[in-house]
Amino acid sequence: MIRVAKGYTLRHKQADIPISGWAVECRVYAEDPYKSFGLPSVGRLSQYEEPLHVPNVRVDSGIQQGSEISIYYDPMISKLITYGSNRNEALQRMEEALDNYVIRGVTHNIALLREVIKHPRFIQGDISTKFLPEVYTEGFKGHRLEDSEKMELLVIATSLYMAEQLRSQRFLGAPR
Repeated sequence: MIRVAKGYTLRHKQADIPISGWAVECRVYAEDPYKSFGLPSVGRLSQYEEPLHVPNVRVDSGIQQGSEISIYYDPMISKLITYGSNRNEALQRMEEALDNYVIRGVTHNIALLREVIKHPRFIQGDISTKFLPEVYTEGFKGHRLEDSEKMELLVIATSLYMAEQLRSQRFLGAPR
């Protein structure tokens, strides 16, 4: 870089560098999308786990568990970047990375980011700076469960409850 600043040319031309794959970046902020963003969500990160176990994920951040989000600085938590051989693969990895990103102690925009990358219009590439006001005309309200999703959650919760009841009976020595 110093050589370029002094007027030397680069050894490579842009045409010599092939484009390979796709990258997607989401900016994770300590802001509340349910309240039209507004002020930063301030506080201490009581739990912070980056999704680095997801393949082809990079997290650019300057914070860690215990860090404080203050009103005096930009509330950006991180830039979350995923790579894939094509756009769809990069988006799938981003979905997995967002699902595995753990942030406790402040409100953040991960739910919004996940909804955006799963939206059919975004997937098709029909995006602009007007995407959020056009898609979320009444503001972001979060994911609305379909009836099938509600039923699936009910079955899972019931199964977990029954398994816990059976385990408790065995633990207490109750007859089966």
